Amino acid sequence: MTELLDRVFELWCNPSTDDAAAAQAFRACYADPVSINGVATTATDLVTRMRALHRALADLDVDVIRRVDSTDTITVVFFLLGHHTGRMMTPMGEILPTGRRVRVHTIDVLKVENGKITDVWVVSDQLEFLRGPDPLLGAFLVE
Repeated sequence: MTELLDRVFELWCNPSTDDAAAAQAFRACYADPVSINGVATTATDLVTRMRALHRALADLDVDVIRRVDSTDTITVVFFLLGHHTGRMMTPMGEILPTGRRVRVHTIDVLKVENGKITDVWVVSDQLEFLRGPDPLLGAFLVE
């Protein structure tokens, strides 16, 4: 399952510029649709999410902190790293770019069947975006 996780991180950090090729690459790693936090998500939806992430963050990278594999599950704790160069959608609203390097603490629980991820539970701490350039003033929310 190490190879699968490596391919997944590569997809998210260094995707194809062609949407059809990116969707096909996602289908090689994920069921189509895949359940993400209980919501059926197609490969095309994954491409849309990945493009939004790349519009918000430049120079994406992953720093894996801990990983635990079982027979059919990968649990991985990691930081998603990047420069906040574009608008970022969060549950609190849209955040204007800060230009800062950010570290988004993330935990993924991935169920794997027949070599593909079929179910994802993900929790991301997006507080880094809400801090903004001045921790006392907070982030710049777009109304």
